[in-house]
Amino acid sequence: MLQMCLDCRDQVSCSNSSVSPLVCTVGGYLTTLSEYVVCGNLDLCDDNIDSNCNTLSNDCVVHRHQMCDGIRHCPDHADERASICKQLVPSHLRCVRRFSYTKASMSFPLSWRMDGTQDCVDGLDGDPKIWRRVCGAGGKLVCSHQECISCAKVPMLRCSISGNYLAIKSLCADFSNCDDMICKRSRWDYGTPHKIRAAKFSRRTFYCHPG
Repeated sequence: MLQMCLDCRDQVSCSNSSVSPLVCTVGGYLTTLSEYVVCGNLDLCDDNIDSNCNTLSNDCVVHRHQMCDGIRHCPDHADERASICKQLVPSHLRCVRRFSYTKASMSFPLSWRMDGTQDCVDGLDGDPKIWRRVCGAGGKLVCSHQECISCAKVPMLRCSISGNYLAIKSLCADFSNCDDMICKRSRWDYGTPHKIRAAKFSRRTFYCHPG
């Protein structure tokens, strides 16, 4: 049986990634954590990432970052056959997961993006400049739980007052998704798409479907 200090501090700050695959902060200091305490429900990391584990069967418990990594950790391949493994981020957005023996970049489930848990060492999975619900204002991708689409391929409308960009298909989804009066005026017309002026002092003309 492995002997450890009562507070497990001897399992922190190991330099060999083959036995210390997890990167996290402990007491505010960036460090590594031994594999022997991961999934031990000890909550040693400040964000408790060491206890973020999945029980896939009675004899298979794997860390979150061992899911969908192309390596079989469970005898029945449950860690690779999970539903989240069916939708991964594009290959050009791979990253090094915080729990990693090899420190190699790899894709990760779409469901991990912007979910409040930092999965990538560099924080890429939570970067709002990359992962946006809608295109515009510098976003590179618009993603659902099924796929990511390049914003360069999405028709965009430039709002005349704010200067922000909005995907055409999102226009008129509500009153405030672009310059306010565009859609507010269009709601007066319940027939064909309504041709309107964007603002009192603007020469731009927009087309907007009612509602």
